[in-house]
Amino acid sequence: MGAYEITVLGLVQGIGFRPFVAEYAEQHGLTGSIKNAGGAIKLYVECDEVEIGNLCYHLRYNCPEGGRVDNVIVKPVEEVLYDEETAKISKELREVAEKMAAAESYEDEYMYDRGWLEPPSKRVKPHDETKDEEEKKAADKTEEFKTEVGASDDEGNVTEGVVLDEFGRELDDRFRIIKSEDYDEGARYLPTDIATCDKCRSDLLDPENRRFRYPFISCSKCGPRYSIMKTVPYDRENSTMAPFNMCPDCARDYKEPGSRRRFDQNIGCSECGPKLRYYENRLVDEVQMTQDEMLVKTVESLKAGKIGAIKDIGGFHFMCIPTMSEPVTRLRAFKDAVSRPFAIMFPDVEMIKKYCYVSDTEEELLRSNARPIVLLSRKPESAEFVPEVLKGSGYIGATLPFDGLQTILSNDVGPLVITSGNRGGEPIITNDMDMIQFLPRIDSADGALGEDRDSDTSDALSAVAFADETIDKKETTYVGHPKEIDEDIIDFMLTNTRDILAPLEDSVAQVARIHSPVSKRSLIQLIRRGRGYVPEPVILENDLPKDTFAAGTDFQSSFALGKKNAIYLSEFYGNMTNSSVKDVREKAIGRMSELLGVKPKRFVGDLNPNYQSSKDADNKAMGTYIDGIPQRIVRRQHHACHVLSVVAEHGLTGRLLGVSYDGTGYGMDETIWGSEIFSCMLNDTLSENDKSDSTVETRPKILRSGALLPVKLMGGDSSARDIKTTLCGYIRACEERQLVSPRTVDMVLKILGIDRGDYGIISACLRADIGIYYSACMGRLFDAVTALLSLKSRNTFGGESPIALEDAAMRAFRKHGVTLKDIHLADLRMKVIEPKGEEEIYRMDQSVLIADLMEKVVEIYDKNLSEAEREEAVDNLAFEFHKAVIDSTVYICDKVCGRDYIQHIALTGGSMYNRLLLDGIASSLERLGYRIFINNKVPGGDGGISLGQMYGELI
Repeated sequence: MGAYEITVLGLVQGIGFRPFVAEYAEQHGLTGSIKNAGGAIKLYVECDEVEIGNLCYHLRYNCPEGGRVDNVIVKPVEEVLYDEETAKISKELREVAEKMAAAESYEDEYMYDRGWLEPPSKRVKPHDETKDEEEKKAADKTEEFKTEVGASDDEGNVTEGVVLDEFGRELDDRFRIIKSEDYDEGARYLPTDIATCDKCRSDLLDPENRRFRYPFISCSKCGPRYSIMKTVPYDRENSTMAPFNMCPDCARDYKEPGSRRRFDQNIGCSECGPKLRYYENRLVDEVQMTQDEMLVKTVESLKAGKIGAIKDIGGFHFMCIPTMSEPVTRLRAFKDAVSRPFAIMFPDVEMIKKYCYVSDTEEELLRSNARPIVLLSRKPESAEFVPEVLKGSGYIGATLPFDGLQTILSNDVGPLVITSGNRGGEPIITNDMDMIQFLPRIDSADGALGEDRDSDTSDALSAVAFADETIDKKETTYVGHPKEIDEDIIDFMLTNTRDILAPLEDSVAQVARIHSPVSKRSLIQLIRRGRGYVPEPVILENDLPKDTFAAGTDFQSSFALGKKNAIYLSEFYGNMTNSSVKDVREKAIGRMSELLGVKPKRFVGDLNPNYQSSKDADNKAMGTYIDGIPQRIVRRQHHACHVLSVVAEHGLTGRLLGVSYDGTGYGMDETIWGSEIFSCMLNDTLSENDKSDSTVETRPKILRSGALLPVKLMGGDSSARDIKTTLCGYIRACEERQLVSPRTVDMVLKILGIDRGDYGIISACLRADIGIYYSACMGRLFDAVTALLSLKSRNTFGGESPIALEDAAMRAFRKHGVTLKDIHLADLRMKVIEPKGEEEIYRMDQSVLIADLMEKVVEIYDKNLSEAEREEAVDNLAFEFHKAVIDSTVYICDKVCGRDYIQHIALTGGSMYNRLLLDGIASSLERLGYRIFINNKVPGGDGGISLGQMYGELI
C-alpha cells in the first residue's frame, strides 16, 4: 500500500471528470481526494501498485465524452493521503458532527461560504400541513440522515455513534471531491462551451421533470463553460453563475453520487437559476410575467413574423421565421447582408433531412458537442422558405439548438432564421444595454416585462439603469454606435440575468468529399472557429521557445497564444477595419492571456505592412523587454503560414509540398500573391546521409515553386468587391497580349453591360500605372470568371463570387457524371510555363484561360440559345474552368514533387473551401500516389493563419 499524487493533464475540466473519478474510486474502495488545479486535475490516493495501474489506465483511456487526457503523471508521496486542505476538511467535519444538532456536510459548508446555499438557520420552513408529498419525503429523508450522523435528541444532547460523511460512509474511508486551487501546469486546458446533451434535452421536454422548460438546463457534461469563466480553475465561484444560490433540491443533485449533475458548476432550476427578461421597447415600465409566459410570448411573437434578439450562450442572436419576407428583408438591411444566405436552426435532424441532403458524417457533425452551422446541399422542399433567406444558394447553413432556450424555441416554432446579434461587420453583442438601443422607441407603459426584479442579479436591467440621467457613461460600452438609435430594428428582446464574458459566434463547418480511387472519404473543414471549439488548443510535438503571441490578419480576424506545446486560437472577431472589432479583440487578448497564464515574449504577424493587427502586435512587442531590450514583431509570409497551419495540425515532418490558394496575401516581392505552390524542407526533412554531406543545406526552407502569372489590376480592396473592374484588368491583359480579337473584346463588353468609356478609363489607368497592383491570386481569377459568366457583378460578402461559380460548376457536375475525370464539356486550358532557370518558378498563365473563356462566352451569345440552354452552357463553362485550374495545379505539383522527392502534399487557403476544387486536386494527386493533408482543427482561411504564424517559431 502506498500514497500517490496524480496529475491529469488535458481537457479535463467542465466535463464531469471529478465525479467520474470519484465514482470509480468509490466502486473500487479507494481512499483519497480529487480537485481542480489550474486547468488540470490533481488526485491523492492510497492504494497498492496494481490498483494505481488500473486507476491510471482508467484515467487515460476512459475519459468522459467531450474531454481528452494527454498525460497522467504519477508521483509517490510519503505518508500523504489527503493534502493540507483535505486534512483541514476532515477536522472541520468532525467538529461539525460533534457541535451541530443538524450535522451538515463539508460540501454544504462550502456552499454556505459562497452563498450558493442558505444555511438552515436562514431557511424559511413551511408548516408540515402545507407541504406536498415530495417535500414530506425529503423532510423524512433529512431526519433519517441527521440520526445517522449523530443528531441531537430532544434535550439537545449529541447522539453517540460513528462519525459518517454526507453519504453514510465512515469519515476516514472514502474518496472526496475537495476545494479547487490555482496551479501552473504549463500548457493549460480550458473547457469549451458544450451543447445541451440528449439527457438534458429529455429532461427539458419532460413535463414530469422539475427542470421542464428550464432554459438554462445543464449537467456536468454540457452547458456554458469558457464563455462565462472569470478565472481558473473552472468552478462556480469563478464564473458568472456565482451569484445564483442553489435551492435545496439543486444542492442535493450537486452532491448525489451517480447523478450526472454531481458537481455541475452550472446547476440550477427555475427556482434558483438565472431568470429571463422580455422587452418590447426601450422603456422599462414592467408588466409581471412568469418565466414560461415569457417563453410563450416569444414563441407567439416569432410566429407572428417579428424579429427577436435572443440572448443565449456566447451572445445575442437575431431570430425570425423563414417563411415571411418582411422580417428577413428588414434583417438583411440592418445586417448589411445583401446576398449572404442566412443560417436556419431546426429542432432536430429529422426535420433537417426534409430540406437538405445529410450524409452520416454531416449528421455526426450536426450532433457534435460544438453544434456548428453545417453547410448542406438543399433539397427542392427548401422552396418553402422565402427566397430572401437563401438568396439562390445551393446550400443551407443548418444547425441544431445549442442550449435549452434554443431547444424550446425551435421545438415550439419550427425552423428559425438565426444570425449573430450585431450590425454587419461588428462584434456579436453580449450586453443588454448595447442591444436595447435597437428596440422600438414608444411612449406606452407596457414595454418591459419581467419578474423578480428585486433580485441582485437583475440590477443591470432595472428602471434606474435605463434612465438616461443615471447611466454612468464611463461604465457603459456601446458596440459601434451611440446609445440613441433612431431606427427600430428588432421587435423584442429576450435576455437573461447571466452575464457573458467571452463573445462567441456560431462555428461554421462543411464536409468535403474526396472521390479518389485510393480512398473515398469525407473530410471536415472548419470555416469559422467559434463557440464549441474555442479555446481548445492545438498540441504540438515540441515546445515553443517562449510564450508567443500571433496576430493573425486583419480579415476574418483571430489571434493565437502559445505556451509550451499548446497553441490557443481565439474566437472569430471579423474585420479589423471596424474600430469596435479592434476594441473587443484587444480586451479578449488580455482576458485569454490571463486565463491561460500566457505572458508573451515573442510576437508574430503578417508580412503586410498595412495590417493593423501586425501594427498592434508590434506595439505590444516594443513594450516587452528582455534583458532591457524592447522586442520587435517577426513578420511571416501569408501563404507560407497557411501551409504551416496544416503542418502544425498534423505534426508533419519530412519533405512537403504546400498548395495555398486564396483571395489575397502580401508577397515577398511586394506584389499580391494567392496561388502559391511551395516546396518545403523542414527541420526533420534530411536523411542521415544528407546531414553528413557538407554540401547539403541543412536549414529549413520554404521555396516558392509555382504560382499564377501576375496580371496588372487596379482598385486594390475595392476591386475585390467590384468584380467587373477586376475583369476589365484581365480583358486589358488579353487585349494587350493579342490573345483575343477586338471584336471579342467589344462583344464581351456589350454582353456584360460594361460601358466602353468606363473600360477605356480603366485601360488608361492600367497603362499609366495609376492605382494598380500586380495580382497572382486565385481569388481574383475566380472573381473575374464569375463576372465574365454573368453569375455575379459584385462581392457583397467574402467569397460570394467564388461560391456562385462553384454552385454553377456543381450543377453541371451533378448532371453529367460521378467523377471529374470522366466529364468533358468544353475545351479550356490554363497554359503552364516551365521554369527556364533555377531562379524561375512554374507559372500558370491565367490570361490564356480568360481569353479562351471570352471566346466561349461570345459563342454562346452568337448561338441565340434559349435561357435554359444558355444557363446550362454557362454551368458547363464554370465546370470546365474548375477542371483547367485542377489540371494545371496537379501538373505542377507532380513536377515539383518529382524534382524534390516529395510524397506529402498540404492543400490550404480560403479557395480550398471550394469542394469541387479540393476534390479535383486531392483525388487526382492521390491517384498519382501522393498523400494529402488539409486543415481539420482550424479554418483553412485567414481564421486559422495564426496557427501557422506561431508554428514558424519551431522551424
